[in-house]
Amino acid sequence: MKFLNRVKSVLLIYDLSGREVAVLHKGDIEAGVHSATWNASLMAAGVYICNLSGPAHTSSTKIILVK
Repeated sequence: MKFLNRVKSVLLIYDLSGREVAVLHKGDIEAGVHSATWNASLMAAGVYICNLSGPAHTSSTKIILVK
């Protein structure tokens, strides 16, 4: 993820039923390139949705968790 300015952002993980299963980041994030790590050791194998929301942009991507 790359940000050009400091922004408020939220990075969430959802299961396919739409339940929020993890909050990876919530709050201000400085300009620059960032990464996030999700400890999914207690989660079931399957498909999840990662959603990044900011003031002017929302992006989602599919994650396939294989155990």
